[in-house]
Amino acid sequence: MLHCLYIFTRRGACLFYHEWSRPRNALAGNAEEDQKLMYGLLFSLKQLVKNLSPGDPGQGMTGFKTSSYNLHLYESPTGYRFVITSDGTCGDLRPSLRHIYGSLFVPYVLRNPLYTMNSKITNHKFKTELLAFADTLVPARR
Repeated sequence: MLHCLYIFTRRGACLFYHEWSRPRNALAGNAEEDQKLMYGLLFSLKQLVKNLSPGDPGQGMTGFKTSSYNLHLYESPTGYRFVITSDGTCGDLRPSLRHIYGSLFVPYVLRNPLYTMNSKITNHKFKTELLAFADTLVPARR
């Protein structure tokens, strides 16, 4: 089951957030703080992986597992970070994140002449297509 999806800029601004099913959310009333904490976690872990890597870190951090959820991360060549959290039953969702970037985000957001760079994503077509694609991954409850 999918829990939530974040899309961040390279500077950490959250452009898009969607929640399907989140078992425990201590910050339910404060989405902005939740998004800052998620980006801070990603930034810190990425630096830790980079510093502990014996050689070239290559791809760096691509996700992690805990006892209660998995975090899947895809960083696009342009620096956008796509993050999905899911329960432990989901496999590797990075190919799905790459699909979201290449087949949904680029055509519906970046190539949209009405979109202002680095602003919140309000494109209805993007959200509709994203939710339809997410339903093909794992039947999620909205």
